[in-house]
Amino acid sequence: MQIARVQFVVEAVPTWRNWFVQVLGCQVVGDRHTDDTEIAIVVSGRAEFWLTAPRSDRSPAAAYLGTHPPGSPMLLLL
Repeated sequence: MQIARVQFVVEAVPTWRNWFVQVLGCQVVGDRHTDDTEIAIVVSGRAEFWLTAPRSDRSPAAAYLGTHPPGSPMLLLL
């Protein structure tokens, strides 16, 4: 079993993207946006992190934040 990525559900992507870059030395490799969700993809070596935030109440990230504290990780296993 391998971890494909670690996804953190946060309230504000720019704040956490900057923190991952400035404090952890990660590199931003992509952004994804839908009407409901914003995602920044950052990497450090082989580790990939997705920072996900809701842009509307319809976002799955909004539902996740309704039951988990901000910054709670979700793992995608291979």
